[in-house]
Amino acid sequence: MTLPNLTDLKVVVFEWTERLIERLRSQDIKPAHILHDGSPSKNPDKKNGNLWVYVSTIGELNATSNLIDELLNVYSGSQLVLLTDHPHYLDAYLKKYPDATVINHGESGRLIHEQIQKYPPFLFLIAEIPLALFDAPCRLSFKTLYYVKQTGSKIIAVNGWLYGEKPACTMDTLESALFAKPYTEIIDQFLIQQSSDIQKLVDLGVSKNKIHTTGNLKFDNLVSGSPAPLKKSEIIEFERMVMVSGCVTNISEQELILETFKLLKREIPDLLLIMAPRHPENKDRMKILGSMLKNSGWKYLVRTEQIKPVEPQIDILVLNTIGELHDFYSIGDFCYVGLNHNLLEPLSFAKPTFLTPGWEPQYPSFPVYSILKEKGVIQECSESSPKELSNIIIDNLHKKNAAREAQIATAINTLSGSVEQSKYLISKVM
Repeated sequence: MTLPNLTDLKVVVFEWTERLIERLRSQDIKPAHILHDGSPSKNPDKKNGNLWVYVSTIGELNATSNLIDELLNVYSGSQLVLLTDHPHYLDAYLKKYPDATVINHGESGRLIHEQIQKYPPFLFLIAEIPLALFDAPCRLSFKTLYYVKQTGSKIIAVNGWLYGEKPACTMDTLESALFAKPYTEIIDQFLIQQSSDIQKLVDLGVSKNKIHTTGNLKFDNLVSGSPAPLKKSEIIEFERMVMVSGCVTNISEQELILETFKLLKREIPDLLLIMAPRHPENKDRMKILGSMLKNSGWKYLVRTEQIKPVEPQIDILVLNTIGELHDFYSIGDFCYVGLNHNLLEPLSFAKPTFLTPGWEPQYPSFPVYSILKEKGVIQECSESSPKELSNIIIDNLHKKNAAREAQIATAINTLSGSVEQSKYLISKVM
């Protein structure tokens, strides 16, 4: 594909406007810069070059990792470059890909061309979002794709999902007015999760022959009953039942879990709650959670202060780290997943998984939620109350493990296959 009909002057004028606005703002805005240098190839070709992947969070990286691994294998010798707008996920990214170079996009992507020139890509993947400019709560500037395309690289959106958000500020509105259509034109393929987004993309000006429904890569990542990455003995001092509550972000949901835990302790006195708030880097939210835990009367420990297995007198372990939740699901006897988040992680270990109603269609987790609920793989309360949640957990703990694991395996086998289809479609344009 050729570049859209744009002049370099138009991009330069826009960048000048960005710099002017940045100077007028009180805070210091860092341009695009390297967070970790994995020393990828400086002179790439299709067999030994730089595979760039834009990932907003560790969630997008985990979702697309099987496809990334396949492409790194196909293009042997290729080096991985991760571009992100959330630098606080750096440790989690490097835990997944220790040799990757990680680049911070920054608020505007200013000076991103310097990083592209240093590590020119032969293929640039957009992992899940954004399919359209400022469609999702993340930062990927048009100029990034513009400079990538100047290297001759293909640009492909994988596991795509439309959020339908609007520009968040005046600068975004200006960029959208200038580059919304070129943004979608410059992408060579849109590999999307569900066919209901096809017409939406066409309405945005995307050619229908560039759109392919490939399903959800997350189902390919899910292997029922996969080996546990952790042992209970590594985390707790003696054998006891464990409830893992992941991605509980809202205060009301945290209160729900703590009240549910109180009811469950009556039935399971030695129960340990592992509680993972969604954004532990949010200090204000963590202070509120700390106050809630102190007022609850439970004895708790935060993960960053854990130096030995959890002792018997501890009731709650707060997972205040990033990138560990998936592993911790493996030691749970049963799990709860917070609203609108990843249900597949606990199911990868065939864990009984519970949730409360209120899941919202605009989130990428919703199609997964809908399918798994339809197939009876997950258990949802009829209402968001501690009594209802504790009752459904107790009732379902008596079900046989073999039946549950078979149910999960059947559902996943039906829904998998996105990796192979995506890899094939990418090969057609390379």
